[in-house]
Amino acid sequence: MNTEAVKTFYDLLGHKKQTEIRAIELSKDFKTSKVKGHYFVSSEKEFIDYVLRKEIEQIQLVDNSLASVVNKQLNKLIAILPDQKGLAKLIKELPKQINKIDQSKLKFITDAIGWKNSGTEEKE
Repeated sequence: MNTEAVKTFYDLLGHKKQTEIRAIELSKDFKTSKVKGHYFVSSEKEFIDYVLRKEIEQIQLVDNSLASVVNKQLNKLIAILPDQKGLAKLIKELPKQINKIDQSKLKFITDAIGWKNSGTEEKE
């Protein structure tokens, strides 16, 4: 938020002793409104403080919303996923890497990731 713009707006209000700030909820057609709250300020400093606090509250509200949290996590996931070229390379290299696995350690690996060979599991 631009502090100079807030100061300029306060000066345009032209109130010297006290300014009333009303939080108004407008209807969709902008024809009716409902006052949601009042706040009085008696100086430019109080006005700037109030406007900045309300701006921070709004940013926090949006940042902590479920949509924002999900969006941030999806963007992190998308950033680490391979692109089409990377995926093609991975598919091409995968058989080579699997063939390099030491057969004596294969059982430990499959147990660790939960893979089971159908029909070959040991009976207990």
